[in-house]
Amino acid sequence: MLRCRPKLFKDVVSKFSVEKKVAVEEMGFGLLLKLQCEQLQLGLCGWLIDRFDPSKSSIEVHGKRFNLGPTDFENIMGVKDGGHDVEIRGSKADIQELKNIHFGRSRHRISGMSKMAEKLKEKKNVDDTFRVRFVLFALATLLCPSISGDLTEKYLHPLRDIDGIKLKNWATFSFNYLVEGLGTFKKKNTSCISGCVLFLKLFYFDLVVHGRTFVNRSLTPIVAWGEKEEVKLVEWIEENGGFNGLDIAVAYDRISSIPISVDEDEVVAVSNDHTELATVEPQSQQKTNGITLVYKCRASARFENSVVTLRNDLATLHTKTIDDKAAAELEAKLGSEMSKIEGLTYWQVFQATNILTTNYDLLKLFLLMSEQSKKTFVLNLLEHGTHGL
Repeated sequence: MLRCRPKLFKDVVSKFSVEKKVAVEEMGFGLLLKLQCEQLQLGLCGWLIDRFDPSKSSIEVHGKRFNLGPTDFENIMGVKDGGHDVEIRGSKADIQELKNIHFGRSRHRISGMSKMAEKLKEKKNVDDTFRVRFVLFALATLLCPSISGDLTEKYLHPLRDIDGIKLKNWATFSFNYLVEGLGTFKKKNTSCISGCVLFLKLFYFDLVVHGRTFVNRSLTPIVAWGEKEEVKLVEWIEENGGFNGLDIAVAYDRISSIPISVDEDEVVAVSNDHTELATVEPQSQQKTNGITLVYKCRASARFENSVVTLRNDLATLHTKTIDDKAAAELEAKLGSEMSKIEGLTYWQVFQATNILTTNYDLLKLFLLMSEQSKKTFVLNLLEHGTHGL
């Protein structure tokens, strides 16, 4: 049984007043209010869980294996890291007042999320009690649902300072909670699975390069993927080889990929803020100064030729209809070229790539620009959309 309950969460927040929504946004959880997905699709989630390796935080789909981390959780779910750890240990005396308010006579835990949901909907005043209750509810139903389905009092510790809630590392905390939950499930074969399994499903949907405009790729996946979009994508996957098929293209530059073999000397050092080419010795191809090193083919010598090839491909594609496979290959190729613009995060590269592949005239114009102009173009595109060009 999956303890993650997006439908319950969505049912509650859809009834929120404007004042309640503003309060949630101020705490840094605004995108959760725009959640479109209601169902987890047990078969698909089971397939993804089987392919997830908790010991390495990696997942293998369609013949490729990917590292996952808190940044991916942030990009998919829209929950941010504020810079301060989520500390759930502390003195019971520090949380006694909050415990009396939110747990009542229960000694250690809240049970019955439906009761808590009703309290959230019925609460008229947008005060600190509402704020704490909302975060507890979001943790229990969506971000960090426990094996029991209850919420323990320890989660009150990071909520004592209302102004500090938005400064907590909720993405890291939620991601680590999911990894630990999947690890427990696989080791102990528990009947229930804790953690935000919804993240795995949305991550997978966002990873597939389908060559069609099923969703607005400029939106955060938690906002973009609803039931209608999910059904269309699943049907497309089944028509093109199924979930175990190797012909489904995935956005290889979407996240840090793990190479099957190592035969080059160059790597890409990826941090949250930038990507830079570096040369390292084989023995040091794991971490340098806390920056994860991701293997990358030598690009500098091939860059100019590959751009010319891509431009020629686009010129041809512009004059005739392309099939889904050709479009998918083009998206993956463009993403690779985009990643070489200095100063862009991989998430900016991915978003811009998916916008440009829906407008080939803009894409042709982009390829003719200088490197600095390309960066300015991309940043403007991400901020204002195509209407701002």
